[in-house]
Amino acid sequence: MGDQRAATFPTNVRSQEAIEPDPRRHKGRVDIKLFPNNQLGGDTDMLSQTRSGAIDIFVLSGLILQTLVPLAGINGLAFAFKDYDHVWGAMDGGVGAEVRAAIAKVNLHAFEKMFDNGYRNITSSTKAINSADDLKGFKIRVPVSPLWTSMFKAFGARRRRSTSPRCIPPCRPRLSRDRKIPWASSTPQSSTKCRNICR
Repeated sequence: MGDQRAATFPTNVRSQEAIEPDPRRHKGRVDIKLFPNNQLGGDTDMLSQTRSGAIDIFVLSGLILQTLVPLAGINGLAFAFKDYDHVWGAMDGGVGAEVRAAIAKVNLHAFEKMFDNGYRNITSSTKAINSADDLKGFKIRVPVSPLWTSMFKAFGARRRRSTSPRCIPPCRPRLSRDRKIPWASSTPQSSTKCRNICR
């Protein structure tokens, strides 16, 4: 099971608990090991390995999978959902079923329920972002996703493409003063190193 996030990230903590060997349940038939922190490569590398059968389970954003299955990026569409009830009603309902059907067409299996990685937030060391107008000329690091790179371009932001573990090099020389992150990633145990350097 590959994941690009830290072992201390909330979903990885819970995944590790779920996959702990339990002789009463598994009877030796199931052996899952978690490889966090991009130990098996970056997101695009792990997606390729999953498709080839080298990785059995890969936890990824629909925005990364969107490069292979365009519909998978719908959950990252800006301003599409008004609140949590709306997004989970869609993803646990008909919209999620359509996304999973599209994923199945490329010989991958998506679980019916997904991790909650939270709404996206923009952290900034320079100014508050209160509206789309605040993004004009704003230097920001965004994940390698066609949806988000084009979205921030449309808002007039100056994007720097980078995956989460690679956020530190762009921030260190002030190439990028800001970043787009999921709410869950703003917890101290998951992104303190990035936040401290980007200050």
